[in-house]
Amino acid sequence: MLDNWLSKKQIWLLRGVAILIFMAQIGAFVWGSYRATNICKLSQPHSPYCDLTVVQTLTGEASAIALGADGHTLVSSGSKTITVWHLPNQQPQLTLQGNTNNIYDLALGTDGKTLVSGSFDKTIKVWNLATGKLKFTLKGHSEAVNAVVITPDQQTVVSASYDKTIKVWNLATGQLRNTLAETPDALIVLALTPNGQTLISSDSGDRITLWDLATGQKGITLNAHYGTVSTLAISRNGKLLASGSAKQVKLWNLATGELLQDFEGFYFPQITIAFSPDGQSLIAGGGYKPYRIWNLTTGNIEATLAKDSNWSGAMVFSRDGKTLITGTQDGITVWRFAAPSDRVDHASGT
Repeated sequence: MLDNWLSKKQIWLLRGVAILIFMAQIGAFVWGSYRATNICKLSQPHSPYCDLTVVQTLTGEASAIALGADGHTLVSSGSKTITVWHLPNQQPQLTLQGNTNNIYDLALGTDGKTLVSGSFDKTIKVWNLATGKLKFTLKGHSEAVNAVVITPDQQTVVSASYDKTIKVWNLATGQLRNTLAETPDALIVLALTPNGQTLISSDSGDRITLWDLATGQKGITLNAHYGTVSTLAISRNGKLLASGSAKQVKLWNLATGELLQDFEGFYFPQITIAFSPDGQSLIAGGGYKPYRIWNLTTGNIEATLAKDSNWSGAMVFSRDGKTLITGTQDGITVWRFAAPSDRVDHASGT
């Protein structure tokens, strides 16, 4: 009888411990969720990103956006159409049509007049924004074109496709210059360093690959994500690379390939990321989740921006660092600082 009684007591004790552990986990989850969405109320010092407020909303789906150097010209794509906006008056200036299927990516040249679009219809189109006319269509991919970038000198456009190839084109003539070696999986995203020398690609596996754009030679490969790397961003000083998948955002030293930080513990069904102009913060968000701003010095969340949307398709900062623009399925949101901030482009970065 005593043995049986002790056995029952131990069972109840174990059950109690299990319940306490479970309740502690629930409490930690609830507190973590509350803290993540109320970080601006709880944390000190006060982050300037807590002062970002919505100042404009523009209608229309924006799966991709590009901002001109003047900070006034915004280009967005939704479905088969491209819209050119004048932000000060919140009005569309041009509507560009010519694609037969959805447009996946946009790249705006440094002159603010040359626009390149990549589409599910397997083509790359080059537009003159000064006239609103199509200059030419680049054909060569056998599957959807997921990503396009323009070199800073506006001599070259690079495209990446589901057909597992990266193609390099002469932007002035539309002639194909080079096809980089095929990758094992479909290519998803491209990013280009500010000097135009290093191209970064991600594929539908977990690989991030660095390329020497001048020679077409493959450099180092970064493998650390659990799934498809669907977004890439490079700091303006060209030293840091950020990569994002559904459950991870990672920060890399672009020169060495060293993993510097690994942000986990979230789930963004559709993610987009961007560096702040000073390179000290990283913003990520998408899919009915508040945008998170991480402080790259501490590795902690310093602010959140609540904005409901089905997904977040694109994100870009203005050159002066005072305006953040996000594109979603529901439209375009323009954020600005409600209070003065020293987090602007003239800072040295990390």
